Amino acid sequence: MIKKHLKPIFNSKDISEKLIFINCTLGYDGNINLLFVDKKYDNVKSISRIISHLDPTKKIDIGDLPIPDLKYIPASPQNYKLIILGTVNKVIEFNNQKINYSHALQIDEDKFIFFIHGLYKSLKNNAIITNSSGKITSKFTAGTGINDVQANANHEIWISYADYGKYSMFRSSIEKGGLNCFDSSGKIVYTYHHSPIIDECNSLNVISQDDIFINIYTASVNTGYALGIIENKNLSKIKEWKKSSEYMAYYDNKILVISNYLEQIKSKFKFVDIANNPEDIGEFEFFNENNEPLHCVHAQKDRLYFWKNNLLYTASIKELEV
Repeated sequence: MIKKHLKPIFNSKDISEKLIFINCTLGYDGNINLLFVDKKYDNVKSISRIISHLDPTKKIDIGDLPIPDLKYIPASPQNYKLIILGTVNKVIEFNNQKINYSHALQIDEDKFIFFIHGLYKSLKNNAIITNSSGKITSKFTAGTGINDVQANANHEIWISYADYGKYSMFRSSIEKGGLNCFDSSGKIVYTYHHSPIIDECNSLNVISQDDIFINIYTASVNTGYALGIIENKNLSKIKEWKKSSEYMAYYDNKILVISNYLEQIKSKFKFVDIANNPEDIGEFEFFNENNEPLHCVHAQKDRLYFWKNNLLYTASIKELEV
């Protein structure tokens, strides 16, 4: 295990002492987008548990998994801030919202989208487009059970879905492929329709405006998992895999994957050369300057992003040696 100590690149207390972190992603221009709420994030009803959960091969009992029962409507209205890091940081305020947003990002110069993770009863449009003043300009249905949301330089939005989205009683037909691409107005321009089918898209990495990297759970293969590369909205490569990873950094056929997805703190990552050596060839654990393990909250392109104690950290697979 190689230890890597990182320095913070952003402190949310420079904006406000009260901000609560929700989500990290990259905007259409590659800038880091951070979603915050300024009071208690009232988004969880309770924690339920799955007993004797089995891995996809049905051979290993990996114990109980905590599953949050998520709320759509908070007890009181909440104020959101989407902070976009750049030469000059930009703050988009979306205030007095009696709804729980799980993701947000910039997709054009004056276009920002706030997402609710699912659909519920009368809640049919769960993607809200605003301008820089926080004024709602349009809405669209993005599907339920949203796992991740990422954008590219073409102003497109890629969305991956969890299995509970595909098979939820509140599902629409949108989630059926497990992965969608929307244009900036909310029109679907691509739906995954290849073999093997996606039962759950565990991780998504928008590498460039043309290339997408995915890690999927699928009952269609013996190992239960597969890695795929989508080029120009066509599946160009797919291979069976033996790992599930919520976050994956990718560069030049090399990936960083979570060492143990059951651990609460996602600080340990395995380094894999998927082209030449499918076995792990190195393992890293990431720490802050106080030697505390860092928790990964996002991966896109060649980078991992970590959040701890109001501070954002990042590491690139290009900078790692094994």
